[in-house]
Amino acid sequence: MKNSSVVIAPASKKQEMYINHTADVVIFGGGAGSGKSYLGAMDFLKYTDDPKFRALVTRRINPQIHGPGGIFETFLNLHREVYGEKLRVKKRDGVLEYPSGASITFRHCQYEEDKHSFQG
Repeated sequence: MKNSSVVIAPASKKQEMYINHTADVVIFGGGAGSGKSYLGAMDFLKYTDDPKFRALVTRRINPQIHGPGGIFETFLNLHREVYGEKLRVKKRDGVLEYPSGASITFRHCQYEEDKHSFQG
């Protein structure tokens, strides 16, 4: 169950438009440090109470995932604010597991042959 005392909200009108979108595909851009990764982490919170929810977050190289300030850290910090210690963290496997059973997996995909790592 989510921590109902934590308020997480978009920081701008454009972020609010993204969070409230109803389209199947949304393209959102901006320069480095504009909040795209944080916005993505925020958006995923809409689905983490669904036990069937599975997500995959990719970056080109592993340091972009697990390095300081990487996407894994961004998700972990934000989602820990909501779930606290109920969020299971498997850093070595690059997986966040939620009390509902939902999960988000983080993987790199630099080379053409890396696509075979995602077959199910």
